[in-house]
Amino acid sequence: MRDIVTRCGTNIRRLRMARALSLSELSRRSGVAKGTLSKLEASSGNPTLDTLWSIANALDVPFDDLFAEPGDGVFVVRNTALSDLRIAGVRARMIDRVLGSEANDVAEIVYIGGEVRDAVPDSPGTITRVYLAAGRLDIELPTETITLQERDFVRFHSDVVHRYDPGGEDARVLMIVSFGPQSWRSDAEDPMVAALRAAGAVPDEDGV
Repeated sequence: MRDIVTRCGTNIRRLRMARALSLSELSRRSGVAKGTLSKLEASSGNPTLDTLWSIANALDVPFDDLFAEPGDGVFVVRNTALSDLRIAGVRARMIDRVLGSEANDVAEIVYIGGEVRDAVPDSPGTITRVYLAAGRLDIELPTETITLQERDFVRFHSDVVHRYDPGGEDARVLMIVSFGPQSWRSDAEDPMVAALRAAGAVPDEDGV
């Protein structure tokens, strides 16, 4: 048990430092007392599951990451572990979030029945990458329309009004949305983003 607590404390400190968070800030985001966090990082204390869940959510990592062995470095997401979010002709699966100087959300998006989706502009500086795995897709931007066929890829600035049109048929894409350091708060007016937020897949307005 002590080995697990030690590993957990080491991982919490490592993840906190990687995000440039102070103990006070992590305490604010997680609702866990600063003293409790300090004890955990010092490999003492006996944290409850609720406490660890709160910390994992505040660090924006899967719960299991708190218990990873040093040097694990492998993160596998099984198909059966992913939940579908269905919003107005779109099925979305949040696959991963990559943190660094910016946040990168990785999602599988399926446009069901060929329904057109109007997207509100993302936060300033946001870049979206789309790889079309199946079907076809028109991405309409203010200055041009980009037509993707299967296995095509596009990268574009998505901080403008844009539209996804699968041409009346199903289309499946892998989408990576890269937010700048200060723009993790996606626009809540976007119905897909709002649904992802409700499912706990993207940060809320407090950045947690």
